[in-house]
Amino acid sequence: MSKQETSPGSGIWEVTYQLPGGKPQPKTVYDPAKYPSMPLFAEAAAQKGLMDYQMNGVQGARLVDVGGFRFEVVVNPSKSGPPNVPTVYPKGIVK
Repeated sequence: MSKQETSPGSGIWEVTYQLPGGKPQPKTVYDPAKYPSMPLFAEAAAQKGLMDYQMNGVQGARLVDVGGFRFEVVVNPSKSGPPNVPTVYPKGIVK
């Protein structure tokens, strides 16, 4: 397992972990004490990602900037309803 801060003092880390029998997986985590509004920013990023999908029709992951942060937003189409966003996670601070 490894942990690396995306920018010094940012409070956002890239963590690599491995479950038994699996391969190493990356995960981005943030300090909730430092960023109490992060859930609101993530919700806004999901909305922006959905709007982008509706305008250009490209499914999958996209990068969205909200509140000074960059998020990766995954949009999946649905055959029986509206598209969904299964995950949104911070990728770092917008410089």
